[in-house]
Amino acid sequence: MHRDTAATEALRHLIWDPESITPLLDEVLFPDPLAATAYRALLATASVADAIEMAAADDPVAGNLLQRLAVEEPESTVQSVMIRLVDDAANASMAALQAEARVAADPFAVGEAIRWLNLRIMDLREQEGSLNEDMEAMYDLLAWLTESENDSVDHDEVRHV
Repeated sequence: MHRDTAATEALRHLIWDPESITPLLDEVLFPDPLAATAYRALLATASVADAIEMAAADDPVAGNLLQRLAVEEPESTVQSVMIRLVDDAANASMAALQAEARVAADPFAVGEAIRWLNLRIMDLREQEGSLNEDMEAMYDLLAWLTESENDSVDHDEVRHV
């Protein structure tokens, strides 16, 4: 059996224990179109069966994914999957910022965002830190990611949460 992605495991939690994970999730955490389709279907419907039907109408593979996840219990905690999910999204944002810095007229303008993001990713991954510290870093990164996506934040201005 293969190890599912953080997004797939988050969807599994959304099916099995929606109250625990729904408030933490945002579409920015699902850059993969398949996972995003499944996520939107779960949010838009009252039952998993309806979500499977809705997702399958958009993409049959997304419907199949939800069918599989509906019979597989989560193998992780909500906290651990959220840390993985936010780490993945933060790394994608870091790559985008680094690419932006390479072509920017003033690469130092992007440097502050890169520095802050790098520090928060390191905090998130710190293995000696307590779970509370990990969650604090996760919440900071999640707020930054959702603000960046939803408000088209100019990366010259890093919003510290």
